[in-house]
Amino acid sequence: MKVLFRISLIIVVLLLLAAAAATYLTKNRAEQIKEAVLRKAEKRIGRSITAGEFGGNPFTGFHVDDVVISGSVASAPDSITLDRLGFRLSFKDLLHRKLVFNYMLFDKPVIFIEKNGEEGHSLSDVVEKVSGGSAGEKVETPRTEGEARVIVNRITVRDGRLVLRIHSDEKKTQDFVFDIVSASAVPVEEGSMKSFNMDAEIKFENIELNASGKVNIGQDDTFDIAWKTNEIATVDAPGALDELKKTLDEFGIHAQLRAEGTLKGGADDAVIGAKISMGDVSAFDQIIGGGGIDVTVRTSDIKFDGVVGGEKTEFTFNGGLSTGEQKSFRLETNFKGIEVKDTISKLFPDMPEVATGLLSGKAFLSGPGLDPQQLELASSITVTGGHINYPTPTLDKQTGAWAPIKYDTIKARIFHTGPKLEIKDFSIKGPSISASGKGTLKYEVDKETGDAAGGPMDFYVSASLDSPQVRAILMQNPYLGPFVSGEFTGTGTLEGTTGDPSSFKGAATFVLKNGVVSNPYGEKSTLLKLNETLSKFEFHSLAGKLDIADENINVAKLDLISDIIDMNMRGVVGFDSSLNAHAGVALKPEMLGKINDFKAALDQLENLKDLQRVETSFNLYGTLTQPVVRWEVDDLLRREARTIIEKKTDKLINKILEKNDIAPGDSGDIVDDLKKKVRDRLKKFF
Repeated sequence: MKVLFRISLIIVVLLLLAAAAATYLTKNRAEQIKEAVLRKAEKRIGRSITAGEFGGNPFTGFHVDDVVISGSVASAPDSITLDRLGFRLSFKDLLHRKLVFNYMLFDKPVIFIEKNGEEGHSLSDVVEKVSGGSAGEKVETPRTEGEARVIVNRITVRDGRLVLRIHSDEKKTQDFVFDIVSASAVPVEEGSMKSFNMDAEIKFENIELNASGKVNIGQDDTFDIAWKTNEIATVDAPGALDELKKTLDEFGIHAQLRAEGTLKGGADDAVIGAKISMGDVSAFDQIIGGGGIDVTVRTSDIKFDGVVGGEKTEFTFNGGLSTGEQKSFRLETNFKGIEVKDTISKLFPDMPEVATGLLSGKAFLSGPGLDPQQLELASSITVTGGHINYPTPTLDKQTGAWAPIKYDTIKARIFHTGPKLEIKDFSIKGPSISASGKGTLKYEVDKETGDAAGGPMDFYVSASLDSPQVRAILMQNPYLGPFVSGEFTGTGTLEGTTGDPSSFKGAATFVLKNGVVSNPYGEKSTLLKLNETLSKFEFHSLAGKLDIADENINVAKLDLISDIIDMNMRGVVGFDSSLNAHAGVALKPEMLGKINDFKAALDQLENLKDLQRVETSFNLYGTLTQPVVRWEVDDLLRREARTIIEKKTDKLINKILEKNDIAPGDSGDIVDDLKKKVRDRLKKFF
C-alpha cells in the first residue's frame, strides 16, 4: 500500500514538472510563435494585425490579448478589436499534421462594418479570403508542403459588439449598434470554414434577439436563420427608428410588440420574414385591441399586411416603405369603430369638440418618406350615432355657448396635403336634418421642425341645410331651444381664422315656413317685455338674409308674415352681443292694447280700430343679455292725426258742396282750396 502511494505521488510530481517545463518553454518562445501566427494571418486576410501579450499553457489553453485588425484603408476605423482571443489546441491531432482548435473564444470583440449605398461592406475582402472564395469552390484553401490543416471545432463570442455604419444616398450617416451578449458557431462539417450552425443572443438598444440557424460564409454570404424577440412597446423602439416613432405618435398609434421570423439570403440581398404579434394597440390614443402583422424586409424595401382590433374597433392595412433611390411610403387601410372626438383632439388639439360618433371608412396614405408633412391622405369616411356641436349666442348671462345637433350619419371625402386639409364634400342625415357642403382647413408649419404648429387655423366652409322641423334641431340648445319651429331651408358660407373673430366673413340666406315663434327669453321675461299674444304665435314664413364681417352679423333681411303681425327687420348683432336693429311692423288693431308702450295712447288711437292692419315700428337695441324694445308711439300718433284730419276734411267739404248744390266732379280748384283751409284749421285741434 505504501509502495502504491509513493508511485502515485511520483507520477503527480512528474506531471507537475512536465507542465511547468512546457509552460516555461512556451513562454520563452511566445514572441516567436505570436509573430509567426500574426504574419500568417495577415497574409491570409490581407489586413494588418497587431496583438498584445501571448500566454497560457497546453493544459488550460492559450490566449492572445489586445488583438486589432486594421480597417480597409489607413484612414478607416479598425475593423475588428478584441480584448482577448482564447483557444485550446488538440496536441493529439498535431501528430496527424492537423492544427485542431477544440475551441476559440472571442472575448469582448468589437466589429466595425461600413456600408455605402449598394456597394459591398468594409469586411467583404476579409470574409472572401477567409472563406477561400465562393461557395462553389473547394472547402479548403491550398496548403504549402508541411503546412498543417486548420480545423476549428467551436467558436464562441462573449460580450461583443457590432457597429454597422450606413451612408445613405443623401450623404447622411447613421450608426446601428448591436450588442452580442453571446454567440457560438459549430462547423457543419469537420474542418469547414464556410458553413456553420450558430446560436446567438443579440441586443439592439432594448430589443433582445435570439437566433439560431445556418450561416454560409463566402463571396455570397448566405443565411438561413430563425429568430425571435422580446416584447417591446413602440414608444421604446430603438433611436434609429425615431422618424417612424414620430409618425406613429402624430396619429397616437402605440402597441406592445413581439416578433419572430426568418433571415434568409445573402448579405446584399437578405430577406427578413417576420410575424409581429401586437397587443394593447391604440390609435389616436384609443384602445383598439390586439392583432398581428406580416412583414417582409429586403435591402431597400419593406412590405406589410395585417389586422388589429377587437369587437368594436378594427383596422386592416397593407403597404410598404422603399428606402432605395426612389424613397416612398404607402399605407392603405380600412377601419371601423374609431371615436371621432378623440381623433379630432389628437390631430387638431386646438380645435373645439365639434363632433362625436363612431368613425369607419378607408384611407390611403402616401408620400416620399415618413415625414407627416409630406404625406398625402385620401380618405372616404362615415360617422354614425353622434352629434355635431355648433356655437350659439348666449342669452340672459348664460355661459358655454355651444349646442349639439343629433344625426344618424355623416359621410365625407377628405384629402390632406400639408398644410391643408380639404373636405371635398360631406353630407349629414338625420331624422330632423339633411345637410351637405364642403370645406378646408389650413394650418401653419413650424419652420424649424416641419411639424404642424399649434394655434389658429384658416378655415372655409359652405353648406346647405334642410329640416322638416327645426325645433328638433334646436331642442338641445339651452338658449334657443324654444325660440322657433317650422320647415327650414338655408345655405351659407363662413371663412376666417380660428380664435380670431375679427377675421370671420360669411353670408347666409334661409326660409322658415309654417312654424311658431316664441320669446327666446321666456313668455314672462323681464328682459324682453312682450304681451302674451306676441310672446308666442304662429307664422306663415320667416325669411332671412345676413352676412358676417368686422365682428358683426349684419341682418339685411328678416321678414315675418303671420295672421296677427307682419314684420321686416334690418340691423346688426355684434359678436360682443350688442343689438342695433329697426323693424317695420303691420299688426292687427286689437294688438295695440296689449303692447305696454301703446296703452297710454289708446284713447288717441280710436280711429285705428276700423283698419285691417296698423302700420308701426320699433327699435331693438342694448345687448343680448339686456335687450331693449322701443315702439315708435309718437310716429303712430302723428300718422293717426293725419288720418283723422283727412276724414274730417272730407266730411266738411262734402257738406259745403251739398249746400251749394255743387257736384264733386265740378268743384275743380275750389275743393282743393277749401280742403287746405280746413286742414290748417283742424291742425290746431290735433
